[in-house]
Amino acid sequence: MPPTMWTEFLFCPSCKEEYSGTAKLPVTIDCGHTVCKECLQEISAENGLCPHDSKDFLQETMLEYPPNTALLSVTGSHSLTSVSEQVNTSLGKCFTDEDSLTSATESLRLLQFFGQLLLHPKAGVPSTETGTNATYSKEMSNCAFLNNSDNVVLSRPMQKKIVALISCQLVTQSGRDKLARCLRSLAERCITEMILQHQNPHHLSAILWGAVRFRGCQFLGPAMQEEVIRLILTALSDGSKLSRKVIVLYVVQRLHSKYPQASKTAIGHVVQLLYRASCFQVTKRQDDSSLMQLKEEYCKYESLRHEHDKQIVQIAHEAGLRIAPDQWSSLLYGDTLPFHKSRMQSIIDKLQSPQTFTNSIAELMIALRRTNDPAKLSRLEYYLQQIAQLTENDVMTIRVAQKCLENMKIVVDALIDFVKSRFHDKLTFQQMSHPRHKLTLCKELRLKGVCSRGDNCLYAHSSMEVARLKEGFATDTQQVSGAGEPEATSPLKLRPNNQPAKIFNKPQAIVNPRSKTHVESCTAPPLPAALPPGVSVCLCLSVCL
Repeated sequence: MPPTMWTEFLFCPSCKEEYSGTAKLPVTIDCGHTVCKECLQEISAENGLCPHDSKDFLQETMLEYPPNTALLSVTGSHSLTSVSEQVNTSLGKCFTDEDSLTSATESLRLLQFFGQLLLHPKAGVPSTETGTNATYSKEMSNCAFLNNSDNVVLSRPMQKKIVALISCQLVTQSGRDKLARCLRSLAERCITEMILQHQNPHHLSAILWGAVRFRGCQFLGPAMQEEVIRLILTALSDGSKLSRKVIVLYVVQRLHSKYPQASKTAIGHVVQLLYRASCFQVTKRQDDSSLMQLKEEYCKYESLRHEHDKQIVQIAHEAGLRIAPDQWSSLLYGDTLPFHKSRMQSIIDKLQSPQTFTNSIAELMIALRRTNDPAKLSRLEYYLQQIAQLTENDVMTIRVAQKCLENMKIVVDALIDFVKSRFHDKLTFQQMSHPRHKLTLCKELRLKGVCSRGDNCLYAHSSMEVARLKEGFATDTQQVSGAGEPEATSPLKLRPNNQPAKIFNKPQAIVNPRSKTHVESCTAPPLPAALPPGVSVCLCLSVCL
């Protein structure tokens, strides 16, 4: 999803106005899209179509659906209390059973939690101290997190899946079925994020291309690979049937002027990669090479490149690798353009299945055991298994929805805490080594009233923070300068020896015979009253030359 589209779901697709807790209440309809209540009333009276996709008819019964309070929490609306009465009334009409009504109310509260993650300080929103800097403008409060590309807690894929989750209508069966799919997708993304945190990024590309070569294929680099695919498409785009040898020779000859290092073996491995992706119709001949013809659906570069990328992602999954969309974009295209990242995310999502979800949980547990699991993330296995048991054939009741949302909340909370702790550990040295770390006021905060970097900013957000840091630095300096005589740090060594060792209980000056430098010895602690027979004490002196 491009950055310009990140806030489109906060506006009604019909009247183009922002949702609010008063006149523009958001209501999610059966197809999963959301419109404001005013437009829903007008369109349903005419039996019109959904303004988003023009497929489903809007009916007057949809006016009884509860407002989407999770979406209101994303907009930063402070009037959720006034909306609660309408929510309770709508839920009372949709759920007559007391237990179902309680589960529905709790499920809506959990969806609000996921909506608030998009603007919650815990998830990376800049938090300032009390005063004039603590007040956000309305525009910043709506977009501060969603447009913050430097956020380190919730990645873009995570944000996108949370937006899809809070756009589910719980009062209808189709909406709860969509909720089950969104929960599985979000859980799979959480597993991927955890595995990525436990992988070594420096060895990732070597392992990936090793797995590709192991299957008789090869990747020649972003620019050269694109050129090879286009030449293969040129040779076969007119419906020609050529043998693999002819295709390879044609590509090598055309590439010789630009890429003289291109070999027939390397180009043949690229053709093999497309063959594994089932892009060719193969005609076998007796006593001769088989003929290869491009399938009709792959006669354009975009479709052929899509299958090529999909095959490489499939190989990575078979090798147990989990790679983020931005990393895929960098590896396959040499850039991180939003279009390429979106394409790679789409490929990853389509490769997911119930079996891959279960395998991902097992891979996560293996990665946690390999790193001794310092954050105790192995406790999440039970909650992930509960979500993995959801299938398309199961009937998603409101009670099951509540239980799954509770499990998902535990997983997301643990992921956020883990990623934040990892990120702050990495930034500690970088921030403290900065020459002006927290000693000057943040210019962005002073000009805009808010800092997009939040607690990760290298500059101070108030004069009190500067004074507090300088005071602590001065105290540390005084302690270092007034430390006096050095404390005893040299260990005592016990050794069997009949010769008694000489013990120094006070600092004494020792002269180095080579440098004539006076060096003070360390002060040894008092000896115990009695030592085992045959054991003497030897004091090791550290002499600084």
